[in-house]
Amino acid sequence: MGSNIEPELNMLRAVQSLSRLVKVIGISTVYRTPPVGGMYQPDFLNCVIRVETETGPRELKFHVLRSVEVALGRVRSRNRYASRTIDLDMLMYGDKVISSPGLRLPDPDIFRRPFLAEPVRELSPGLTIPGSGRRIEEVVSSMDLTKMVPMNDFTKKIRSVL
Repeated sequence: MGSNIEPELNMLRAVQSLSRLVKVIGISTVYRTPPVGGMYQPDFLNCVIRVETETGPRELKFHVLRSVEVALGRVRSRNRYASRTIDLDMLMYGDKVISSPGLRLPDPDIFRRPFLAEPVRELSPGLTIPGSGRRIEEVVSSMDLTKMVPMNDFTKKIRSVL
């Protein structure tokens, strides 16, 4: 989950909405990170949420997550790096490996973006990323985490919503 438009408000609302639709079982540390894509815009707040659900991966992404985004004013544009009220992505779904139009699991960005990999490691330190054979600790150890600023007070606040 990420946001750079009123992030503290929108991320709290997103967790509240998600907790009505799926069982939220963990929220990583929230990090302030610079935007991806080279555009000048405010920093993002990012974290990873671990959930349990009976909803299948395609329905989870396109109906549950997208419905929360729409309810929080997310407008999708052609610029995939534009500022946003909320961005809810599915990084993994159990041990499934899926490569279909609009849905790739695990999300390949886990291997490139520290603000995804480190929170995943935090929630699942012994994880072997499905389909890759790579352990999350190995992935994180090769990344530069210095641009990630932990937002400890906000992390406590967002976890208290549950």
